Amino acid sequence: GVCCQGGCTSGGGSGGGSGGVATPGLRLVACRGDGCCRVEVEHDGTWGTVCDDSFSDADAQVVCRHVGCPTGGARQIQAFGGGSGPIWMDQVSCSGSEASLPTCHFDGWAHHDCSHGEDVGVCCQGGCTSGGGSGGGSGGVATPGLRLVACRG
Repeated sequence: GVCCQGGCTSGGGSGGGSGGVATPGLRLVACRGDGCCRVEVEHDGTWGTVCDDSFSDADAQVVCRHVGCPTGGARQIQAFGGGSGPIWMDQVSCSGSEASLPTCHFDGWAHHDCSHGEDVGVCCQGGCTSGGGSGGGSGGVATPGLRLVACRG
């Protein structure tokens, strides 16, 4: 999952959690009370998760940037878990300056050796994920190709 500090993921949104942020292609879902959320990306019209193998704080910075959150203090959360559907990305390696997660190096769409227990989360700084969203859940954040959903309390 991805964490947004300062309770920034409170409010409505897509997914089945208590907050999150969504932009085309990427969303943060299942956000917890501390603002940390699971990362989900969209590929071929289907949302899926990102494995935590090799996922670093630099990768979390890219996620936070992608959803329009401040990148300072961004951190990754190993084994955030709780996702469903395809596991789209594994062995993600970003420099930290990329504009979106899929532009970072990774093993290829759906090439992984992970289970959903290894779904990664992130924490972004500030109130960046508050507000409404679309979908049938109680919170989340979505951007093109990435989403954060199912925020935990």
